[in-house]
Order: sequence, then structure tokens, then C-alpha cells
Amino acid sequence: MIPHSKPYVTDVEMEYVSRILNSGSLVAGSTFAQLGSELRKYLGLDDTFFFSSGRIALLALLEAIKLKDGLSKNEIILSTYVCKEVAEAIEMAGFIPVFCDIDNHWKTTADCVAATMTKKTKAVIVAHIFGIFSDISSLTDSGLVIIEDCAQAFLPLKEKLSDLVFYSFHATKCLTTIAGGLAAVHNDKYRETLQAVAQRIEYYNGFNDLNSALGLAQLAHYDNMLATRQRIAYNYLEKLPPQLTAEIQAVATDSMFFRFPLRLKSDFSFEKLAKDYEDAGIIIRRGVDQLVHRNYGLSDCDFPTAIKVFNQTVSIPIYPALSSSEVEYIITSTNRIFAKQ
Repeated sequence: MIPHSKPYVTDVEMEYVSRILNSGSLVAGSTFAQLGSELRKYLGLDDTFFFSSGRIALLALLEAIKLKDGLSKNEIILSTYVCKEVAEAIEMAGFIPVFCDIDNHWKTTADCVAATMTKKTKAVIVAHIFGIFSDISSLTDSGLVIIEDCAQAFLPLKEKLSDLVFYSFHATKCLTTIAGGLAAVHNDKYRETLQAVAQRIEYYNGFNDLNSALGLAQLAHYDNMLATRQRIAYNYLEKLPPQLTAEIQAVATDSMFFRFPLRLKSDFSFEKLAKDYEDAGIIIRRGVDQLVHRNYGLSDCDFPTAIKVFNQTVSIPIYPALSSSEVEYIITSTNRIFAKQ
């Protein structure tokens, strides 16, 4: 089987990790400190706060906002087309999640956010889903605290227009330390409160020199990993049917290709399509497992584009661990499967 997602582990990772194992010291020491330094340099951050997951990193950011500004405004807007853990973190921090629609290219837009704003809205969380970057500049006049969800988009941000940002280092993310997350500040207003929150929940961070060595190894050849993702993506764009790739093609220059979504022209049976791919030895997934507003009993009528996109999107494998022959096999299989549709 060709899995939908797979960590990219090479001799580089083996060398870095073996060095730590042979040292006999596995606690968070000099290698952990080096990881922080290298990530700050790569991402252009002033400081880094490590946590056990991306969800806990987001929770820390929300706690920092609450500590600084209180809860007089307690609503946080997020797209319904996102991982449910984002909404869970909002509730854990004592805020209320308010869901917005997306545009036709999986993005959170200013119009989507404006449609759900109230006098109680404090912040918006913008998820760069699939590694497709939404336009943060369009939100800067909203008066909201802007939090960037970079769990699926690990790249230096061209402009630090948001107030806060978080990343995930889960096993199959862009860059992995097996587990863990990172929070950072762009707006100095929240720097001291985030430092205070990080100190209070430091025992959550879960980092040591072993998983830090894995992160350093990934970072050492991360540019090659990105280049591989891009090569695979443009191979797909060239060789797969245009009717499946038109939507991702339209935002290709905005994407780092963490995922490669295909968009069908109409609703389809995911179970049947997944079975066709499984019979070919390939695992596919929906774009997201669920639309989060449905967990809160909200009507689909308020999220028409998200419903359409959810019903028409499927994600095929794209990650640096894919071999050239596997990529060609995925292309051949996809063309064959959709020729029957």
C-alpha cells in the first residue's frame, strides 16, 4: 500500500538521532536549545515557545490573549473547514468558537470572516489548509487579533501581518519532531503574557534532545523536502486531468503543497472512490475528516461553499518519501480510475 501520509526519514535523521543516543543524555539540553535557535533563524522569529502539540501551542496563545485583554470579547472566528482540535483549544481557553465559510479554493477570506463578526468577536484563526496560504493582509483592518494556523504550512512568512502564529510538528506534518508544537509572537503586545503562560504550562512541552535532533535533521534538508513536494505537485498538474486539478492550479503559486487536493465537478461517493484507490494499493483521504460546525449542531445552510468543497474534495498522496515510481503509479491509477467515472 502507498499510504496517504508518511514521515520522511533519511540517513540524515539517522545520523543526528544516533549521535544523541550515543551521547547517553536524552533530556532537553544543548540540542533542544539549538533547535530553538535554528527555528528562530529559519522562520524569522524573535523567540520560540515549545509545547506538546499544535493544539496546546494554540491554547497557550489564546491564554496569552485572555491574560492580556480579558474575556469582554469572547468569540473566536475560525473556518469550519479545519481540524476539530482548533475548536477544542478555543473552548479549553474559555472562548466561544464561531465558524465561518471558506472560498472555492479552501481559503479563509475577509468576506467570510466579516459575515460572522459581532461586537463580541475578539480574534480570527486563519488556517493555511493544505499549505495554501490565505491572504492575511485583507484582514489587518478588521480590528481582530489575527492568529495564523501554520500546522500545514511550515515556511518563513513573507510578511508578519498576523499577531500570533503556531505550528505543529506531528509525525506527518511538513517538518516533524514526532510530536510537539510551536507558538510565536509577531505583536509585542502579547509577548510577556505568552512568556508567562509558557512558564506556567512548561511541563507540557515534551521536548528533549532526542526529538530535537530529529527536528534539526529535518531542518537541515528541509529545502530539498520542499523542492520534492513541488516536483511531485507539478508532475500531478501536468499529467492528471485538468478537470481534477483546476482549483489547486489556480492557487499553486500560493501553495507549498503539504496536501494535493483534487476537486471533482460534482458530489461523489468517497467510500466508493476510496475503495477504487485501495484496490489499486493507494490510500486517499477527504480534504478534512469533517466540517467542524456539524459537531455543534449548526445548519449546513450557513456554510454553502464549505459543504460543496467538502463533498467534492479528495486528497491524494504527496510527500517527500514518495519514490518517482510511486508518483507515476499514482498518476496512472488516478487517470484510470477517473476514466471510469
